[in-house]
Amino acid sequence: HEGLQKAACSIGEMPAGDAFVAEIFFSIALLVVAYGIAFDARQGQIFGPILAPLFISAMLGLLIWCSGGLAKGYTGAGMNPIMCWAPNIVVGGAAMDHQWVYWLGPLVASLMHAAVYLTLPPHHKHLYDESSKSE
Repeated sequence: HEGLQKAACSIGEMPAGDAFVAEIFFSIALLVVAYGIAFDARQGQIFGPILAPLFISAMLGLLIWCSGGLAKGYTGAGMNPIMCWAPNIVVGGAAMDHQWVYWLGPLVASLMHAAVYLTLPPHHKHLYDESSKSE
């Protein structure tokens, strides 16, 4: 049972509000890299099919490593609610107290990123296309 407690997500000694902000920050950082490299057609031509997943996975590893040392007992940013939810259900008890952090953090980050990505370039690629400028 002790091994399961180590697998469960925990905010440790970090206040819940700080853990929520950290979850938003790390989730949005991952989204910016993933959408900036993998889903932007111009970047896809530069990085290709091999480097894009490499950079995204390296960023994910870096974010997990950086978030792990923020507070004593803090297991790091989940950035995926299910990765925290399943072990916390098995462990139960106090592990479920701050589960909202791991659900609302990525949700808020996704909504923030969607608002920025849909209102600002590079999503509106046609604005930079030479053929649309000449019309």
